[in-house]
Amino acid sequence: MPTPPRRWLAFRVRTLFVVVALLSVPLAWVGYSLNWIWERHEALQRSPRTPQVPRRAPLGLWVFGEEGHGGIVAPDVSEVKRYEQLFPEAKIYWEVWKNNKYKGLMPAEPQDPANSSFQGDDPFSRMKPSS
Repeated sequence: MPTPPRRWLAFRVRTLFVVVALLSVPLAWVGYSLNWIWERHEALQRSPRTPQVPRRAPLGLWVFGEEGHGGIVAPDVSEVKRYEQLFPEAKIYWEVWKNNKYKGLMPAEPQDPANSSFQGDDPFSRMKPSS
């Protein structure tokens, strides 16, 4: 009597479903994080200046080598909300009076000086008339 061929991969469809479901959660997190890093890099390319204050990147982005930012300059006041979503660890500034003789940075939101992490850092003190 011939021996039947050996079945190496014998599993149920339910087992396959459980394995796929368990793998989808970490893979979805990896895809979401990589997309977030890509959007952060695109936003940094459009930002005119970025004050360098080292911070840790949020929500595990540091696992992929992403660095945090202490302060980001939004190119326009209309993009401040988007920059706050992309850089939750950073203080967001926007450039005021771009085409005027006074140039400088304004905080995106008024800060309470007692609770500010940038104590003594008045954005109006950096405004100088351009020549």
